[in-house]
Amino acid sequence: MRAFDTGFGRVATLICNDAWQPVLPWLAAQDGAELLLVPTNSASGFGPDSLNTIDYWGELLRFTARMQQCWWCSATASAPRPGPGSGAARE
Repeated sequence: MRAFDTGFGRVATLICNDAWQPVLPWLAAQDGAELLLVPTNSASGFGPDSLNTIDYWGELLRFTARMQQCWWCSATASAPRPGPGSGAARE
């Protein structure tokens, strides 16, 4: 995991699942990352009691940024899973 210099400071990119591996944000911070860019893609719509993935990612990334003493920026794509009644189920 390497950080790189930009006009905004030192930045590292963690792609989706990378953010769930505690050592990767830590390595980025050790390489001087001041900002973590985290593009993500998570399923939503498993049911009425399903987890709100956007909120969940926000909590994870806020915690990670606090622990590594850096900022984060994420673009989260959250789409319904195909299933019965969704119009996208396989026959």
